Amino acid sequence: MSKLIVFLLALAIATPAAAEWQRAETPNYVIYSEGNAKTLRDFAIKVERFTTLMRSRLGAKAEAAQTKLTIFMLPKAAAVQSFAKVPNLAGLYRPHPSGPFAVTHREADSVNGQSRADSTLFHELSHHFMFRYANDAYPAWFVEGFAEYYSTATFDKAGLPKVGIPPYGRAYDLMVTKAIPIEALLGAGANMESRGEMGSFYARSWVLTHYLLRATDRAGQLARYLEQISKGVLSLDAAKIAFGDLAKLDDDIDAYIKQRNVTISVPKDPIPEPTNIRIEAMPAAEGAFVPLQLSGLGMRHSEEAATQIDAVKKALVAHPNAAAGWLLLADAEMLAENFSGAEAAADAALKINPKLPRALLAKGWGQLQRLNLQAKTKPEEWKAARSWIVRANRETPDDALILSRYFHSFRVEGLAPSKSARDGLFRAYTLSPEEPNLRMNLALDLVRDKRFDEAITLASPLAYGPHQSAASLSAAALVEQFRNGKAGKAMDAADLGAE
Repeated sequence: MSKLIVFLLALAIATPAAAEWQRAETPNYVIYSEGNAKTLRDFAIKVERFTTLMRSRLGAKAEAAQTKLTIFMLPKAAAVQSFAKVPNLAGLYRPHPSGPFAVTHREADSVNGQSRADSTLFHELSHHFMFRYANDAYPAWFVEGFAEYYSTATFDKAGLPKVGIPPYGRAYDLMVTKAIPIEALLGAGANMESRGEMGSFYARSWVLTHYLLRATDRAGQLARYLEQISKGVLSLDAAKIAFGDLAKLDDDIDAYIKQRNVTISVPKDPIPEPTNIRIEAMPAAEGAFVPLQLSGLGMRHSEEAATQIDAVKKALVAHPNAAAGWLLLADAEMLAENFSGAEAAADAALKINPKLPRALLAKGWGQLQRLNLQAKTKPEEWKAARSWIVRANRETPDDALILSRYFHSFRVEGLAPSKSARDGLFRAYTLSPEEPNLRMNLALDLVRDKRFDEAITLASPLAYGPHQSAASLSAAALVEQFRNGKAGKAMDAADLGAE
């Protein structure tokens, strides 16, 4: 039995059978939970207040998100871990072509009074807001230290926030674990995990961030350091310029850890409770597909797609008129490369709602993929397939996935994207700048016009990260290619994804 089936079964039996899914919609979130409406409302208020806090700190406008983040509240941490396939996980956040999503839980699990679920969610949302509103390249220690700094934010009943509370879950790594060397902390080497330094990395990243933000004896140094980074100076070199003697900085971090009192930021004004929160109990035919919506977002390969197909088809037997279910089936069939099956599922959704944007998109994208497999095609066939995506865009002009797939429809056909398609790709990025594929595709498109500085700015944030994933290493290689192009050197067309 696949891990995805285990997850679905665990989610199905985690709460009483009579529980119904609730859906909350706020200016910035869509939240699903099987908990009661009051618990869901309290949670929605909390994440909206956190959003207001982060926007004020990052200098972003106080306006509703153009692309809302979807949050799934599961009954227990074990359900989160089953979904993510990661033990000891309290929550997660992922950008996704369909829109960003996060997973948390309702279990009362805390460390010294700090909710693990809230701390993990706020940590991940801090990454989300940094990508969305502070579009720059930051070294890994600051990316994680910034997220840790805001992860412990709390709000009293009036909405007054407290920021900078120590992350008590990191206490062992601060006080007992051998400290990561300052050069490794600032340089974020790729072998931290193999050396067992990740815990210390996160903990000391928090301390360094807190120290530089709060300590008067180093006022202005963090801004000076980040200014050097923005100029392309390497992290260690920038640190020496801004902080001076790194051994002294390391000693100061140790002293900061040992002090009894930690300064906490408490703004003067509370954040008002948001009033535009709508909560509704979902009909059984809609709630039945919420776990499958989440499992669909976790699909990565054909085996998981096959599992998803079976689960969705079973649910559709009981609820054949649920358009959302047919859309989930279309997505799974697409990943399984059964493009005719994806089209058929899209057709079923369109019979229920002829103007459903994502169903129109699935219909057109399935046709494009089928054409791509044919030895001979006609221009009018490609135009007809693309017309479904055009119709989807007319129904909802600000859907990043639809705009992005319109751009890629030309690539699938083997043509250069039209100006409207390229404009659409840029619009898709502005709607969902945290989505890495959108960011990189736009960077590659800008390079074709020799707009190297803009491409470097877009791609650089993807190259930083403490885990040195394949994606971050690939992004770093592409940034180097962009710099070569800017300097007039030859670039590797294969690495740039040239046709």
